Amino acid sequence: MLLQHIARFVEHYLPWPPVSRSTTRFTRRQRKGTMATAIETIEDRLLLTTWIWIPTPEDGGPKDFNGDFNDSTHWVTEETLNFLHADHVHGVPGGSDTAIINGNGEFTVTVNTAASVGTLSSVARIHVTSGSSLIINSGTSSTIQGVTLDAGGELGVEGDGTKFVVGSGELSGDSTYAGTLHAGAGAMLLFGGIFAGHDLNAGTTFTGSGLFSRTGFNIPSFTINAPLTFPENFELGNGTMTMNADVTVGGTFRQFLNGSGGTLLGSGDLIVPNGATYTWEGARIEGGGGRFIIQAGGTLNISAEGDARFLTTRTIDNAGTINWSSGGIAGVDTTITNLGSGIVNVSGDHTLNSGDSITFNNMGTFIKTSSAAPGTASTLLGVIFNNTGTVNVDSGILKFSRGTSSGVVNAAAGTQVVYRGGTGVADDYTYDSGATFTGSGTLLVIDEAVFVINTDLVVENFEQSSNIGKVTGTGNLTISGHHHWINGRIDGAGELIILNGATLDVGVEGGATPERVVNNSGIINWSGTNYITVFATAGVINNLPDGVFNINADAGTNVLVNNQGTLNKTTSGALGTTTFFAGITNTGTVQVTSGKLQVNPAYTQSDGTTIVNAGATLATSNTVNITGGSLSGTGTISGNLTNAGLVSPGSSPGRLAVTGSYLQSATGILSIEIGGLTPGSQYDQLAVGGNANLDGTLQVTFIDGFVPAVANRFSILEFGSNSNNFATEEGLDIPGSSYLQSITDVDSLDLLVKVNTNPSFTSSSSFSIAENSTTALTVAATDADLPAQVITYSISGGADQGLFSITPTGALTFVSAPDFETQLDSDLDNQYEVQVSAGDGAGGVTVQDLTVTVTNVADGPQLSGGGSIVTWVKKNPPVVVLPQVTVTSGVAGLAGATLTLATDIVVTKKKALDQFHLPSSGAIGTISNPVILNGRLTVHIELNENATDAAVQAFLRGITFSTSGAGLKKTTRSVAVTLADTSGQSATINRTISVRKKAVV
Repeated sequence: MLLQHIARFVEHYLPWPPVSRSTTRFTRRQRKGTMATAIETIEDRLLLTTWIWIPTPEDGGPKDFNGDFNDSTHWVTEETLNFLHADHVHGVPGGSDTAIINGNGEFTVTVNTAASVGTLSSVARIHVTSGSSLIINSGTSSTIQGVTLDAGGELGVEGDGTKFVVGSGELSGDSTYAGTLHAGAGAMLLFGGIFAGHDLNAGTTFTGSGLFSRTGFNIPSFTINAPLTFPENFELGNGTMTMNADVTVGGTFRQFLNGSGGTLLGSGDLIVPNGATYTWEGARIEGGGGRFIIQAGGTLNISAEGDARFLTTRTIDNAGTINWSSGGIAGVDTTITNLGSGIVNVSGDHTLNSGDSITFNNMGTFIKTSSAAPGTASTLLGVIFNNTGTVNVDSGILKFSRGTSSGVVNAAAGTQVVYRGGTGVADDYTYDSGATFTGSGTLLVIDEAVFVINTDLVVENFEQSSNIGKVTGTGNLTISGHHHWINGRIDGAGELIILNGATLDVGVEGGATPERVVNNSGIINWSGTNYITVFATAGVINNLPDGVFNINADAGTNVLVNNQGTLNKTTSGALGTTTFFAGITNTGTVQVTSGKLQVNPAYTQSDGTTIVNAGATLATSNTVNITGGSLSGTGTISGNLTNAGLVSPGSSPGRLAVTGSYLQSATGILSIEIGGLTPGSQYDQLAVGGNANLDGTLQVTFIDGFVPAVANRFSILEFGSNSNNFATEEGLDIPGSSYLQSITDVDSLDLLVKVNTNPSFTSSSSFSIAENSTTALTVAATDADLPAQVITYSISGGADQGLFSITPTGALTFVSAPDFETQLDSDLDNQYEVQVSAGDGAGGVTVQDLTVTVTNVADGPQLSGGGSIVTWVKKNPPVVVLPQVTVTSGVAGLAGATLTLATDIVVTKKKALDQFHLPSSGAIGTISNPVILNGRLTVHIELNENATDAAVQAFLRGITFSTSGAGLKKTTRSVAVTLADTSGQSATINRTISVRKKAVV
């Protein structure tokens, strides 16, 4: 009944053709005020599927609608719909309805209540007022041209698959936000529009786990005007996002390239807090003083293919984790700081490139990995990279252009750390104090890199291949594994150190330039045809005692080599000449195995060994100077040879040729081995093309059991001319009865075998020596052979031979000094018998029997026990003068000997104040009258047959001294005791007596 009444009402006021139940169409002229009243009357009663309002104004054009447009079900217009009165309240569709607002003009639909629709399609602007909300929840796509979201209002989307595009209109989609933006789980709230703007002002918040997105191929602007925390899921795919205030990522933030790109800029900070993730797949990150802050626990993921990422004028401070998995990055005017807790994981092969306008400060951990095959791809950091933390290259290749390191760089096995440089000083990469390089990966210096080492750096594997760049600095570079020096320059004040077990390969493809000291304890391999050259300063290679220097190069060097280890010269070419223009000094081993070792201006050896093999040449423009050590071999010395050490031709045996002159000094030795009669193969030969000026020693040794026969002749030294001869010739004696005699000919020095004669003694066969001495005599013999043979002496027999020793030169001595009174010879008559032999070393031996007589020497008496006494006191009892005296005469009795005592005394008016008290002397002898002369008392005792050592000793120990002290003038007294035997020998001791006026406590 209600519907029938409504139909009749409509037909009465507005006659129009009949309509269906599903559509109501107004085509007649609207009667002012009447229609609005009618609609308002029925709005809560009509349940129509679609409301289509087609105004037909009297003038034929669009009509502005002044009344309220309220419909609880739908909004539908097909013409311009202007709501002219601000106080009109518009109805809101239902939560599952489809709302469509079309029109040709700009108008606004105001939401001032809690509203929701299923789908909204509108060219109108939506204004969500404070305390109001508009939620889209249909599960399909909805669009509006623009929105104004007041503080306290809410605009949102709910429902899985629901998509709501805000700002879809062209040029007119500017939106402002100060309330809550909501995206439920599975829904998307998209900020769109062509050149449209979205201003997020104070009060803007995000809720929900759905996706907030700025994507598509349009170019909207996205402006943040107040501090803001982004939603759980947000993506920026095109247009720009300008941060005029700090922005915090709430969950995940994805920035990628789509259409014109998604650019992030502005002066505010972008903060990725703990638990949040920012994914940068493309587009630009810019700033006007703002920072990109990854806090501890936050993550920045850099991915996607290509080089679409660009970073400029926005610093990045990372205290969390940066994961760079794919795609290159370019940029300018930016600083990236990986803080102490920060981790940067580079898991792909990309490029960060800016020249000098990006600085990367690594204070935390930088990790490089790669899935590519070794050596096929790399990560290039074409920025200023300053490392104070740790760089770990776990796999792949990591390249640097410039920067510094005072931290740790660790390269795992099979990886490479490359310093490539560019141009100029700015391309230096410097290792300062504290820097280390660990691991068995390879450190490479290539292209235009200038690798500066200002700290002592140990590297296991090092490679240098740049002929433009160089290695320099004040620190030492130590190689513990392998250094592949293909090309390039190494200079600076530091040293290049090759450790024992390490290898340095030089000049494989290019020329090396060592302008710093190289200290080698490992192995140096120099091969190819490329030079080792120095320019500014003199290079030095010290081949240390454990070092090996292998040379297989047809090239040259102006590096000075000081060889203490082993230097091997070989060749694989026809000539194979290696030239050392700065010389070689040798104290180790130099072996010219093949080819030619040319040393200019001189080759100097002060110790060690030089060996020149058959067919090989040691050449010099001046002199091979052997001041110590040995020179041997069967090759050729091209130039002059001086010998102050040892020259041993052959290699047991052989022939050594010298094209120039030969000068042997006083300390020089020419060693010749003789094992047969054929020169150069059975005995040594030195062939000198020039003059042989001889001195020093000729040393001959027989080998292989060879014993020459009389008249055999050996031409051991050939020369063009000769000056002087050897000062000493050793080893010319031949076992048996022959010896070698040196003969100088016109062009050679020969050794001739001659018959040997025995030595002849020239010293006496009997000698006498006094007892108590080990010295006996010196025996002597001569030899008639020429040159004079060296005679040596030995003890060969005799009854008392065990009591003697003899030197090779004939000094015969007793092992212990003989005592006449204690005979030790075999027949106890002090005549000792011994036999000595004189040998000439060539089989000639002569023996001689010697008798050495030991004669007696008087021993004489001995006294001890002198010293001083310091405890005398005035008027004290007498004190013993010599309480510890001992007497040793060495005879049974002292009859006829004299004992004398002499002492100082004080005499006043011929009265002695000092008193010496002697025991009775009757048992040992007679005392003569005491004599006082000049204050000195002298007493003589003539000893009798009772005067034994013990009796005289007892007498002396009984002497006492006292003083009255009156008129005391002296503070000391001296006592001298002398015992003289009948042979005239005597012994004396002295005693000092200190006199004190008062007792000494």
